[in-house]
Amino acid sequence: AALADRQKERAEIAARLSSIEKRIAHPEDAETAEEKASVLKENQESLKAAQADLEQAAQTAGFLKETLDSGQKQIEQMLGNVNPANVQLFKKHVAEWTGAMGIESKPK
Repeated sequence: AALADRQKERAEIAARLSSIEKRIAHPEDAETAEEKASVLKENQESLKAAQADLEQAAQTAGFLKETLDSGQKQIEQMLGNVNPANVQLFKKHVAEWTGAMGIESKPK
């Protein structure tokens, strides 16, 4: 879910960046030379900020993906190291364990 949120955020920033680039390409929509210069400067600053946001979102998405991949590998390794004899032993004593842990056991 966090990765999907970051990817959505990245897409929104990319759309904003595209809009800003269009405004930079056509600052002539302002009326006076002073307004045009001001609009151009604001647009360039906005573009830089949007690019920084996009880079940060991409970096965050990359970190989240690495974390998820690493966690999945760790889970697979832990499950691969489970001794079947231990599973059978635990199944025999699961009622005792749940009682000791204060967990209500549901009958199968």
